Amino acid sequence: MDITKFTLNEFLGDNDENVSAAALHPRDVVVAPRTGLQLQILKSHGDYHIVLINNCGDVAAVDKQGNEAGYYSSNSLIVHEEHRGSGLGIALALHAHANRDKLPKSRSLTSGGRKTLKAAWDVANGNRFSPWWP
Repeated sequence: MDITKFTLNEFLGDNDENVSAAALHPRDVVVAPRTGLQLQILKSHGDYHIVLINNCGDVAAVDKQGNEAGYYSSNSLIVHEEHRGSGLGIALALHAHANRDKLPKSRSLTSGGRKTLKAAWDVANGNRFSPWWP
């Protein structure tokens, strides 16, 4: 899916009124330890890789040992705390949506999730640079 075909409001898919609380997400649920490099690598930058998890557009970020650094699965976008600051959230959002057929019917975003999706939309539309895209 090409997110440049959507306005920012359409892409975000929420009304900017409901800010969700961050949920706790267990680690190593999407990518088993040391197995991430066995998956299809979509993009690499620095010590990280974005890998395709399935044919539904779920993706994960893995480190150079193949361990899960974050993921975008279904409607959950998570970057584990020690891996934040490398643009992984933007990379996950861009590559997940590039491998999906449609936007979610609705979103429930944390303030950080909203910021990340806005940044991903800006990158896709050429308003911001990211080494993760294209």
